[in-house]
Amino acid sequence: MNRETDTLILGGENGLFYNIKLNTVFNKKEKNIRVAPEQIKYRYKVKGNDYQGIENSVAVYKNLAFFADNGGSIQGINLMTMKPIWALSGTDDTDASIVIEEEENIPFLYTGTEVDKLRGSDSHSLIRKINGVTGEAVWTKKYDAMYNESINGGMLSTPVIGKNEMKDLAIFTIARHKTMNAGLMVAVNKTTGEEVWRWEMPSYTWSSPVAVYDKNGQAYLIQCDSIGTMYLLNGKTGEVITKVNLGSNIEASPAIFNDSIVVASRGGEIFKVKIK
Repeated sequence: MNRETDTLILGGENGLFYNIKLNTVFNKKEKNIRVAPEQIKYRYKVKGNDYQGIENSVAVYKNLAFFADNGGSIQGINLMTMKPIWALSGTDDTDASIVIEEEENIPFLYTGTEVDKLRGSDSHSLIRKINGVTGEAVWTKKYDAMYNESINGGMLSTPVIGKNEMKDLAIFTIARHKTMNAGLMVAVNKTTGEEVWRWEMPSYTWSSPVAVYDKNGQAYLIQCDSIGTMYLLNGKTGEVITKVNLGSNIEASPAIFNDSIVVASRGGEIFKVKIK
């Protein structure tokens, strides 16, 4: 949602992409708000991809919007014309939100797939950095991932695009790597895609990693997992500094304010954890 343009951009699991003018009228004195939405709907079809549902959050850069779908196609849309600037063929179900980083006035996309539709002996999560203007992949990496009938593996969390001392790194978390219950966190060089460090996680996760920086720019990562453990890692090296178990599966992404971490669990509880 953009308050300056009074618009809402949304991808639907029904396969429609929405550009909505809200026509908001806010009366501060009377403490009420009214909207009269005007919808522009975009329906698409990508050759070789029979799945159009959009479950990830739309990523926006200036007048461009980007999203992936249940068949793993990624598209760039010009919001001024509501026409595609490029579309990539299907890979595998992509629920993780795309993250954008600008480099020399060009938006670059970081994205990864889960293992869902393409199940077989070569099941893997496909990790990519993509030029948002051209749709060309800067680099591509594959990480083995498993699945079962109820829970998919691969990348289901939003990646971290590092800053400060971690500014050359992008961090991805892979569920069900090597075994059904294990996971993997990897840091790769943003420019080359070369792996810088990896942490073989004892338990898989869908929860997104979150970066924390101290006043000197030193980088840390918070990662929660499927057995309720919250980890604090050194963002530059991947070393586990400390951990705490909160009792049950954590699928939510932690929210951080100053030295406090707030996260909810599948056990129906919300926790506040202090960073010391």
